[in-house]
Amino acid sequence: MLFRPQLALQPLISYKSPRPQLDILKQWEAKRNECLDELHRHDGYLLSSDDSFCGRVDCNNVGSVRCVDCMPSGYFCESCTASMHTLEPFHRVEHWTGTFWAKTSLQHLGLVVNLGHGSDTCPSPMCIVRDMQVIDTNGIFVVRVRFCNCPKVGSGGAHHIQLLRNLWFPCTVKTPSSAVTFRCLDSVCRLNNQGKLTGYDFYQSLMQSMDSAELDPPKKRYDEFMRMIRVWKHLTLLKRGGIGMLAGGVDSAPKGSCAIECPACPREIPQVSVTSWLDSEFVMLDANFRLKLKQRNLHDPPLGGALAYFVDQDPYMAHVNSAGQQTEINVCDSGLHAIDHANTRGGSAYAASGIGACQCRHMLVKSLGVGDLQKGEKYSNMDFIFSSAIRDLCAKRLVVSYDIACQWHKNLRTRLLSMTPEYTPEFDTRQVDFVIPKFHIGAHGSSCQTKFSLNYRPHMGRTDGENIERGWAWLNPASLSTREMGPGARQDALDDQWSFWNWRIVVSLGNTLGRRFEDAVYYAKQQRFAHTQFTSTFKARQVSRWTSMVQEWYADPSATDPFQEPEQVVSVTQVRRELAQEEEKELSLGVMPLHEVSLSQFLVNGLELEEAQRSLEAQVEAKKADKVTTLSVSIDEKEVALRRKITIWFSIQRIYMPCIDEVRPTVRDDDDDNELPANTTSAVDMALFLPEALSPEQRATLDEKLLVKYRRLRLAQADDAMATMKRHLRKGSTLFRHKKDHTAGTGVAANTRIQTSIAKQQSKTMLDAGRYRAARSALAELCPDGKWKKRLQQLEDKHIRPPVREQGESEGRRKLTWIWRMRPALDDELEPGDDEDEDEEDELQDDNAESLARAERWEEEVRLLKVEMIRTLRFFQFKSVEWLNRSHQRSCLPPDIAAGILAYAHKQSFQCDQMARKFSSHWLTLFAHNAVKAPSSWPATYRTIKAGGTQIVRRRRRQQAYLRLQRGDGEESEMDVDN
Repeated sequence: MLFRPQLALQPLISYKSPRPQLDILKQWEAKRNECLDELHRHDGYLLSSDDSFCGRVDCNNVGSVRCVDCMPSGYFCESCTASMHTLEPFHRVEHWTGTFWAKTSLQHLGLVVNLGHGSDTCPSPMCIVRDMQVIDTNGIFVVRVRFCNCPKVGSGGAHHIQLLRNLWFPCTVKTPSSAVTFRCLDSVCRLNNQGKLTGYDFYQSLMQSMDSAELDPPKKRYDEFMRMIRVWKHLTLLKRGGIGMLAGGVDSAPKGSCAIECPACPREIPQVSVTSWLDSEFVMLDANFRLKLKQRNLHDPPLGGALAYFVDQDPYMAHVNSAGQQTEINVCDSGLHAIDHANTRGGSAYAASGIGACQCRHMLVKSLGVGDLQKGEKYSNMDFIFSSAIRDLCAKRLVVSYDIACQWHKNLRTRLLSMTPEYTPEFDTRQVDFVIPKFHIGAHGSSCQTKFSLNYRPHMGRTDGENIERGWAWLNPASLSTREMGPGARQDALDDQWSFWNWRIVVSLGNTLGRRFEDAVYYAKQQRFAHTQFTSTFKARQVSRWTSMVQEWYADPSATDPFQEPEQVVSVTQVRRELAQEEEKELSLGVMPLHEVSLSQFLVNGLELEEAQRSLEAQVEAKKADKVTTLSVSIDEKEVALRRKITIWFSIQRIYMPCIDEVRPTVRDDDDDNELPANTTSAVDMALFLPEALSPEQRATLDEKLLVKYRRLRLAQADDAMATMKRHLRKGSTLFRHKKDHTAGTGVAANTRIQTSIAKQQSKTMLDAGRYRAARSALAELCPDGKWKKRLQQLEDKHIRPPVREQGESEGRRKLTWIWRMRPALDDELEPGDDEDEDEEDELQDDNAESLARAERWEEEVRLLKVEMIRTLRFFQFKSVEWLNRSHQRSCLPPDIAAGILAYAHKQSFQCDQMARKFSSHWLTLFAHNAVKAPSSWPATYRTIKAGGTQIVRRRRRQQAYLRLQRGDGEESEMDVDN
């Protein structure tokens, strides 16, 4: 019996939900007419004819122009409006026609932008004024530009340099006629990264803001705009990577140097040394088949090849091509499609069928850890991506999470040795553990459930291995646009997306690690208390033996698995074999059967007919929903065949069960099938009158051997049905996840096929459930006091769920239904049982192991998070100094360039230092509120708690307490919760 401990918790502070938005909307609804009038007011000319002069004090012209983007301050004449916007050439202006406000432009009003001297007048301007089309955040404008002709401005007076210094990015280097402002490029890139807004949609919104009626639309500059977005993303990638400070420039940049690194992962940083298993790096591998690339035969090399996240293309393709046509064989009973479809995905329509990637434990994409997949998730692709991502591995232990790790890890070392030395990781000097992500492992077979489990393997903390899936969910909306790009443009765009993703993860690392730490401290105490209470009900010698089994398995996974339930020892096939052997023995002793069909075969045939009736009934129901003529004919034929089989079985039943004549309805003498009930209209409705359908008095007339054999068959049938149902549930959940992650959005045909497969699995599951219920119902009638009742529980529809978390459930707190926790069959389950059976104690060894594992994983998480916090602070401390050192690498620079590089380095250094101080203050406050002592290796520079942190922590603790109460964690903790 599983233990449910009561935890003594402090009273929880109530957490009030925010004020409903509906009340506020109703307040605005009452003011609709008033607000609508104010909107109309802005469409009119608000000055009288006697007071319509220009808003400037010294100007007596008529004020007929207003600026839409300036604060409302009156109306001005044309010349005053132009002079007021010398430094704001991208404001939208309107002029009064006498009846309404019509759009005009500052160019039309005579504004000329002088370049080269800021707001000062150029002493030597060019004589020619050029019209340029400039794209800004609020529209597309034609601006009259006069370039500076001074010889010492910029690079010999180069026009593109003058535009860049005016914060305009020219679309060409030679004689630029169009440009995009820096703020516009920054805005569109942020919207693209955060909301996946495409450049096309952004450009169209600008076009519509200028002329929604398309009466006089601006000249199209879409191609130039998209080109500048790509260049801007590349330049910002280089700038943030510090490449502009290298003495050798961009060409000297090391591979992967522009990728944003994870501060919490192990790396070679001074004053960070960790012993034992804490010096571990966790990486996650996975493939994404949404991020395809259409085959358009474009020559489009990337601007930032191998500088950030994509692998170096030349050695990557050389390795993939050298592997040739490989066929990976699926030897796991998981039903996952990564292997089955490794050589079938993709086609001539796609240059890349998807991408493979590698992430760290904290969800950051690894540098040089992404590669295109040409045709499915082949080992050769994933091997190179993996080895490239861990090329600079410095940790003493590596944990690799992959949804097919159970197969992929085999011969991995041999495959990696075939690569060039640069991409061959050193495995001999470090421990390497392979695991399966927690969500995926539920779909694997029993052979993978413990050996590759992050819940049971030691020194894993609370790592779930699913972080990379969260990254895919964030990135997938971009796939609709990236698949239409050229190869290089797509790679540059995805590099920018991952840089944004990595940076947002780094910025939120303070809250993320803090939240995990609070949960880990809370649940470590809770689960340790629960385990102590659980083991207190057993003898110390028994608990010690169980604990020793767990420790032995930790040290040697080939030892007896304490988490693995004993294999099922009873099946219908095995019982049939045993019964046949018993009957052969009886024949040898001269005991002859009553019929040429033996007693055991008669009983087996009866169970098979019962199953055939259930199957036919399901097909009849399906026919009602799908009215197809051919299906109706097939069902009619099956019904006739089943009816004839039942007729034959009835004749044998009268021999082995003579009392059946008292039960079965009267038959018709003139019917060819005179064993059929007179009122039977369908084979499905024909009652078989198996032993459980008889009354106790009628069963008393039956041979005892018949009842014993029948009970054995029913018990085996229940176990078989349950095992088959669980297998179909796992396969169904795998298919559903495959549809969600890889098939959705790929076409109607593919979705129809996968939906049909899911429906078949669901149908099989319900047939299994019907077989189990029939077997249990028979046992309840024939053996009501047997020990089987403790194991074979009543099956309800709500219990038929796969062993994976539902939407909204936490991986560490979900509750499995009893079908996934049922014990294997005992040898004497048909015998009467009592509540104090000592033989059942050993059956709880896996419960003890799971309880211990839960406590240990949470305690490991506490220790691991402390180390990750220290790594993060040391990383920022190291980067703060490194930025300052970088600023002096280039020499003989112009003073303005040198000043800019130095200022940028100081800015980055300051930012790293401030992030470290912010994180440290937050974490130290959490330590204090959770009564946890800060590690002695905590950097002395960051031991100060910032004011205000206490209030933030208290507010978060109230919220967490409220959520735990809603989950039920505050009332009781169930020990049947999977980690």
